[in-house]
Order: sequence, then structure tokens, then C-alpha cells
Amino acid sequence: MSMPRMPLPAMPGGRDWAGILPPIIGVLLGAAALWAGASQLAGPRYAAPLIVAGAAVMGPFALWASVRLAGLLRLAWRAHRFHSGHPSAAESRELEWRAGLAASQDQARAVARGLAMGGTFDLGRPWDVAIDTNEQVLADCSSDYARYYSEDARPLQPGTGVVGGPGGASSGLDATPTAQRRRPWARGSQGYQWRENQSVRALVTQRRVLVQRNDLHWLSFHYDAIVAIRPQLPAGVLILEFESASPLRLAGPASAVTAVAAVYALFGARGLRDHPGLEPLRVRDADDAAGDRGDDGGDDGADSPAAPASPS
Repeated sequence: MSMPRMPLPAMPGGRDWAGILPPIIGVLLGAAALWAGASQLAGPRYAAPLIVAGAAVMGPFALWASVRLAGLLRLAWRAHRFHSGHPSAAESRELEWRAGLAASQDQARAVARGLAMGGTFDLGRPWDVAIDTNEQVLADCSSDYARYYSEDARPLQPGTGVVGGPGGASSGLDATPTAQRRRPWARGSQGYQWRENQSVRALVTQRRVLVQRNDLHWLSFHYDAIVAIRPQLPAGVLILEFESASPLRLAGPASAVTAVAAVYALFGARGLRDHPGLEPLRVRDADDAAGDRGDDGGDDGADSPAAPASPS
């Protein structure tokens, strides 16, 4: 899933139209100087300099104003077409992406609600993937997948096996020293970048997320092996860091549900309520919103604390 996302067309606002005022003022000043020289109001000796100066000022500012005006008219026409139900191909893809993100967040809220209330959320056991008997499938969808490592790391070939199982995470990469792996993008280490970018099948359970790469090789990432979790849900991205595996990035439908499942596995119901990365999934009730406004009739006039919002 490409980043950053493109903004949807909108009609130019007042500040956009105000940006055309400077070149228009320049055009008017140049035109005034040109007119003064042509009419010889300032005397014959100043006529030629005024005409030359007016033309020199008026030309560039007129070109600037024309370019700005053409850009604003293009934005207005594109916004009109978009709101009339005729989006471009890129805008259609953006709308589809946003609809998918909203649907995945709705599913993540349902999962969080079930986990927080002590219940279960299970889509049913898949027939084509062998999982543990007591594992519950929370999501089975496609997502964008990437791993963060340097050129020195060698991906394991299918059939060679990976480090995995309870208490671990399958790396899909030869082990590298933890000190060299931990958040390398924060250090800007040369050679480190997101690699293996591809669309994969993601099977999310309450214990792990299983990923089937394009080469049909399965990787299993257990939540109890996570050392850092970084949800970026407004962008539809989740980054997981492990002790013995390269960082994993999931973008798309699986990111929100995986974030909920991982936070619950690591922090319990309190994590679903308080983890800042899950804030986009929380919905406040009307009573909570009223509480945020405070109690104006109180003795000391202090605002009443807002009730904690839970995923709903």
C-alpha cells in the first residue's frame, strides 16, 4: 500500500484564491507604469523608461498570474468532476483504499469488543491451513507485507525452515545481531530498507499472524515474541519488532486486526482501552462526550474527567 496517500479533490478555498493576488498586483503596477509612460504624464524624458519598466514588470507577473489561475481552475474542474461522480482512476483507487481501511477498522472494533468483554471472535477454522485446535481466526485477508533488513541478510529458501513456534517468531531471514537490527531506520543505517514488498495472505489469530508470501512460503509471527509494536492505523500500517527476527510491516486490511490482537496478547483488556496506537478505533458514547465538557455546576468549577473510551 503506497505511502503517502493522495488527497481527494476539493474546491479551492479562500486562501487558494488569495494566492493569486500578488501576481495580479504586480500586473496592475506594471500596467500603471506602462500607461503613464505611453500617455507622457511624467514628461517626455521619463516616457521610455516607464514603458520599458512597465513591460518588464507586467510580463513576468502576467505569466505568474496566468499559471496560478490555470492551476486553480484545474483544481476546481477536477473537484467538480469528482463530486459529480466521475473520479479519475487514481481517485477511484484512493476511494477503494479508504473504504477498505474503514471496513478493516470496523472489523478490528468488533474483535476488540469481543476480546474486552471476555468473549470470542472467530471466523471459523480454515480448511486449507493447519492451525492449533484452540486457535481462533480473527481475520483472513490480503495485505501488503515488507521486512526491514540490510543486503547482508540472506532470506531463507522455501523448505529450509524458520525459527518459530510458541514463544518465538518465524524470521524468514538468517539471524543477525540484535544490536544491529533494533530500529535501524531510526539510525539511518546504510543498506537497511524495507524489502520483499508484496501482497500476501494474512491469517490473524489470537496468538499470531501467519503470512503466505508470493512464493507460497508461510511465515508465523507469534505475539509473545514481540518487543515493540507500532500501530499507525490512520495510514493502515502496523510495524512489529522482534527479538530474533527482522521488523515486519503489514499495511492494509490485516493491520488493524493484528494490532488489536497483539495489544490484547501483550497488555490485556487494559491495552485495548489505553494503548495510544488504538485511539482511531475508539468510539466515545454520548455520555462520555458530555463528561468531557465538564460539570459547570460544580463547587470548584473544575472539569470532570472524561470516562475512558473503549473500542466499540
